[in-house]
Amino acid sequence: MLLKSGDVLKGLVEHARDGSPTVEGRLLEMMNDTLARIVAILATKAVLQPTAQPSDSSPEPATALFEIRLDVGADRERPRFDVDSLLAQLAARGRVGDCDIANTSKPGAATHRVQFTTAMSKSELEALLNQCGIVGAQVAPVSGLFDDPVDSEPTAPDASIAPNPPIVSTPPESPAPTPVATTAAARGDAPSTRANRANAEGDAKKGPEAASIRVPIEKVDKLINLIGELVITQSMVAQLVNNFSFERLGQLEEAVSLMDRHARDLRERIMAVRMIPIKTLFSKFHRLVRDLVTVTGKRAELEIEGEETELDKTVIEKIGDPLTHLIRNSMDHGLETPDERQAAGKPEHGTIRLVAYQQGGKICIEVSDDGRGIDRDRVVQKAIEKGLVPAGQALTDEQAFALIFKPGFSTAAQVTEISGRGVGMDVVKRNVEELGGTIAIRSERGKGTQMRIALPLTLAILDGQALCVGKDVYILPLVSITESIRPNQADVHAPAGGPEVVLVRGRALPILRLNDLLGLPGGGSDLMSGLFVIVENEGRQAALFVDELLGQQQVVIKGIERNYQRVEGIAGATILGDGRVALILDVPGIFALSCTRIALPA
Repeated sequence: MLLKSGDVLKGLVEHARDGSPTVEGRLLEMMNDTLARIVAILATKAVLQPTAQPSDSSPEPATALFEIRLDVGADRERPRFDVDSLLAQLAARGRVGDCDIANTSKPGAATHRVQFTTAMSKSELEALLNQCGIVGAQVAPVSGLFDDPVDSEPTAPDASIAPNPPIVSTPPESPAPTPVATTAAARGDAPSTRANRANAEGDAKKGPEAASIRVPIEKVDKLINLIGELVITQSMVAQLVNNFSFERLGQLEEAVSLMDRHARDLRERIMAVRMIPIKTLFSKFHRLVRDLVTVTGKRAELEIEGEETELDKTVIEKIGDPLTHLIRNSMDHGLETPDERQAAGKPEHGTIRLVAYQQGGKICIEVSDDGRGIDRDRVVQKAIEKGLVPAGQALTDEQAFALIFKPGFSTAAQVTEISGRGVGMDVVKRNVEELGGTIAIRSERGKGTQMRIALPLTLAILDGQALCVGKDVYILPLVSITESIRPNQADVHAPAGGPEVVLVRGRALPILRLNDLLGLPGGGSDLMSGLFVIVENEGRQAALFVDELLGQQQVVIKGIERNYQRVEGIAGATILGDGRVALILDVPGIFALSCTRIALPA
């Protein structure tokens, strides 16, 4: 309840910050649902009884504020009972606060309202009213947080009644819901499910901290030192240029080389400032799993490893939604119920593991569970029914599980509100690929499923290999390159009706001609006159045929989708030292393009 109350308060603060005149409908429903549950707790919990203390310094007994509503009849001048006598009885047992009488539009229904602070419990107060001959009185703890109608029957509003009357509760066994909560219940939207959905969506939103980064002081100190060294080197270069002579050419080259090294170090230090521990994202998923346990009735624990792994802040902000979907999938359709787990010889508590680690130039994030796993045969059968693969085609496990990422693909017999194994996985894959990453699935029936996401360290700068195809220059990310070779005629084969392949240490790799895949004009056609760059993606390898390798360099990534459109096989663009624009190749996209023409081996 404390967590849900915190969510409501956070939403109200954001609403106040935005300055919107009305509260969002979902936030209003969540607020009323939480308040109704709080009032129900207050209505059913007895107030602590005072204990006699011999000393005058004893603490005061616990008190509670009640509102009493009494039907005194249609004539306020001649009430059905002695109001003054009742007030005297109440004053002897507590403190009487505001009192008023207001006629309603309902005949014989003038209502007397009394604010009363006492150490008595609600049941004791009702018993006192009965002793005084007052029947039908309504007693409710005063929360002052939301409004509730006075009568159970709908009546027309009366201007003489205060516009915001305090609530009146029903007996403890059936606390009255708020008007908004009742409306939500009529729609069949379970409060707990609705609240948990709002929680998960609220976690995915950017909070106020998204506009700033907390930087350790040692990173700032290193930046200041590098800037000082760069200023000194710049002065050296300026002085050598002003007094330049051919005898001092070697000194100038050395000074320029030193400036280049300082600039590279400065660039790396600045990029390190954007790197923050991924635990800022992982810590939110403990709450998500707790809420899902409540909704699904399953028992599960979340284990986290590698939360100190650093990742670019922009990547962390954008990877939150895909990870949320994967965890919901694991919880809803991956893990079994406690009875099913016991029948399978597993502990009642399932485990969801969230692991992050660095591998080469990438950050890998794994979401795994020890649940039922993915039914490979069912996936393939569903794909055949949808016409995604022809019947009888042999598929590896990797190729079969990759079918889950097809748009609209699902094997779930019934799609739940929480998730569906495969439902929306195409969106997850697209979001990951927009970050320049990849996602792969490994699963074993009855033992669990693992989703592995590989992401670049940063979205701003990458180490690339410049290569030439025809007259155009392209950048290929170094992390995707295994090696480059110059082929021999005996290693290149082109079987009839099959793709061109090259033998690399006994393994046949498909040859991908970039000019054909990307529709580029020019480019060499003789395989013996160019080079093969061996690239790897999700365990698959292929040989890219290029005309020439130009050298390795760090490049600044510029997006082209915002100003143009998404181009399959192209991740972005960069500006070279001579001012030309070079496109950055997207290896997963190139593999996807090639799959429409060649069957790549696993």
